[in-house]
Amino acid sequence: MWNSAFKVLFTNRLLTLFADALLFFSLLKEVEQRVSDPTLFAWFYVAYYVPVLFLSLPIGAWMESRQLKRVIRFSNVARAVCLLLIVFLLPILPLLYVLIFLAVLSVLDLFFLPASQSFLPRIVPEQHRPRANSWFQMAITTVRIIAQVFAGIAIMLNVPVTYLLVVAMICLAVAGGIATKLPAVRNVESNREALRLQIVAGFRYMLSHTKLRWLFVFVSVGMFVAMSFELVIIHFLSETVRVGVENIAWVSVSNIIGITAGAWLAPKLMLRLDRKWLLFPPFLFLVMTFVVLLFVTTLPVLLPFFIMQGFAIGVFQVTAVTLIQEWTDRKYYSRVFALYFLATSGMMLPSVFVSGFLLSVSSFQVTVTIMGSILSVAGILGVCLFPSIGKSNNRKENAS
Repeated sequence: MWNSAFKVLFTNRLLTLFADALLFFSLLKEVEQRVSDPTLFAWFYVAYYVPVLFLSLPIGAWMESRQLKRVIRFSNVARAVCLLLIVFLLPILPLLYVLIFLAVLSVLDLFFLPASQSFLPRIVPEQHRPRANSWFQMAITTVRIIAQVFAGIAIMLNVPVTYLLVVAMICLAVAGGIATKLPAVRNVESNREALRLQIVAGFRYMLSHTKLRWLFVFVSVGMFVAMSFELVIIHFLSETVRVGVENIAWVSVSNIIGITAGAWLAPKLMLRLDRKWLLFPPFLFLVMTFVVLLFVTTLPVLLPFFIMQGFAIGVFQVTAVTLIQEWTDRKYYSRVFALYFLATSGMMLPSVFVSGFLLSVSSFQVTVTIMGSILSVAGILGVCLFPSIGKSNNRKENAS
């Protein structure tokens, strides 16, 4: 598995993910310093996730006919140049232009994600791909949390935001240089269909498979609520605990401990339990995190609950991805996973709109109660209505 091409791709991905998380957290702190109303944080997430919602599927489909090495290098270098401009202009940029730059960075990131994911099957033998995908998934979580902790500590030490953006810029520039060592390959699944037809075909394939369709419904509902938690916790830290958003780093540390434990334990649980029980009970674990915010106002006391939240997310993610891999025809693999990315990350935008609206027109307690109730209902309906899936040692089943 650890051939030279995979090492280059893995290193490139680590540097890029670290830079993405660092610039996201740094610009979040910059926005915090410029606004007085915590509900205005919603516009930060709108700027970042609008491109995800509307452009992830077209860009993912377009990627199939392009040389992936060039796409990865372009994404890295273009973002490094964009950060260079931000570093020089940040002191004089109005908040609106900061958000526009954030949206541009988000668009450029959408080129990197499908390209790096599509590259993996070209350089890793089939028997090693599950382990390689596991390394990639753990890298995504671990590196993002490390970047948040690094940024949080730096901000608490009064390191200027521009210094953190310079570090992110250097990481992206180095990643772009490393990308030149990747072999020149194209996605073998490319075709000459119009982009619109490729997207429609992916939707139709997903909707034609009963279990796959309902899995996406519950994933979308669950992530709609779960994605609101970040905005809720920022509001909680600012208004209830009255500390800076850099303290979300401690929430992130707790999450990574839980996610690591959940991701490690999930394959073992899938051998012993019907995987249905690894999909929907985690919803109820997440509900507990919302409920505890109504009664606890001290951050250290909350950290064990954030570990529990991370554990639920780790189990859920590993189980959901495994089921999608089993149920999806290889011809539609990239498009179905683009839909999964849309159902997870793409839910941030509507989630921020709804939770931001609720926080602005009602109390923090009402918002937490509504979001927790939606998640509870989804988890209970999933347990009651979703059919048995079987253990992971069963033979591959038909999703239709």
